[in-house]
Amino acid sequence: MPGQRRRKARRRREADAWNRRLAGARWERRFSTQDRDELRTYLNLLTRSGVPADEVRIDMPCGRLEQPTWYTVSVLVPTPDRPS
Repeated sequence: MPGQRRRKARRRREADAWNRRLAGARWERRFSTQDRDELRTYLNLLTRSGVPADEVRIDMPCGRLEQPTWYTVSVLVPTPDRPS
């Protein structure tokens, strides 16, 4: 298929760049709620403050019938360099 090699190479480069970013960072929990509207409001606030969408993670542990569903928002934070 024409262009397949270029697409695979581009995806590989993007994945490598993302892995390098993750190696020097950690996920920091910023917000938890059970309400979807509060979640949307907080995500809009993050967007307006300049946080890139690929640096935001939304976890949704589902409790099924026993516990209500929670939404947790985490942001990618670079780890500070530690002096040797």
